[in-house]
Amino acid sequence: MARSVFTTNFDGLVEKAAHQTGLTPIAVSLDTPDRIHRAASNHELLTVALHGDFKYGPLKNTGVELDTQHDTFANALEQHLYDKHLIVIGYSGRDRSLMDAIKKAYSKPGAGMLFWCGYGYNINDNVEDLLKNIESNNRKGFYIPTEGFDTILIHATKTCFDKNESFGKDVNQILHDNPEGEVSRTAFAMDVRQSHLLLKSNLFPVIFPTEVFQFDAPFNEGEKVWASIKEAIKDKNIVAVPLKKMIYAFGIPSQIRETFSERLTGEIKRTPVTSIVRSKSDDI
Repeated sequence: MARSVFTTNFDGLVEKAAHQTGLTPIAVSLDTPDRIHRAASNHELLTVALHGDFKYGPLKNTGVELDTQHDTFANALEQHLYDKHLIVIGYSGRDRSLMDAIKKAYSKPGAGMLFWCGYGYNINDNVEDLLKNIESNNRKGFYIPTEGFDTILIHATKTCFDKNESFGKDVNQILHDNPEGEVSRTAFAMDVRQSHLLLKSNLFPVIFPTEVFQFDAPFNEGEKVWASIKEAIKDKNIVAVPLKKMIYAFGIPSQIRETFSERLTGEIKRTPVTSIVRSKSDDI
């Protein structure tokens, strides 16, 4: 039913699903864009990672990177949508570069139609602008109100496998075991103990701090400095390290002052964070 999947995610879920169903996934990422022109096959599934793949190649993560789409991807999408329909689910259209690529593709003559499956009846400005652009270029685009990505896949699964009694029984059992029914929604929460894992698997913009707090906090002779600091900042939103009889910390000044109040011998000062290597006589 689907020969290709374009995704803004980079978790490998589509490739895993293809493997489990006997298909050969043809993964296309930022470092292998030419694969996108591969001829379609009944035994293969083209999976295009529009923002890259964190396991093997570069990623698009910063605002500037996300606002520029790979030319090869954009051109291939234009060719692909000439005579093929595009169904969009689980995507809000906030990626300006991708929306521009889709808009460009539908500005050319063609028979391929767009079916944008959104959440609810309220169309956001980005999607509305895209649909108006498609209509002005004599192409066909439709907004389909839905109850969300999960519900779409559940009903699609039921429809596609309605004659497979064993599979249908498994699906119904899963839904029966769900106390909330088909449209179960829970509050989003993440128990992340290592921040780099969160940044690696999601598109969260990162802004590095430009300043760090420094202060003099002497330690007793023979005291394990690192261990003492770790114990002091345990369960607090503070990061601190010792350097040349000083402590450098990230956090809220009042919390830092409270945490190290018994050791402070002076003021807590701000100092710029820089990658420039200075001489030993200079301040950091």
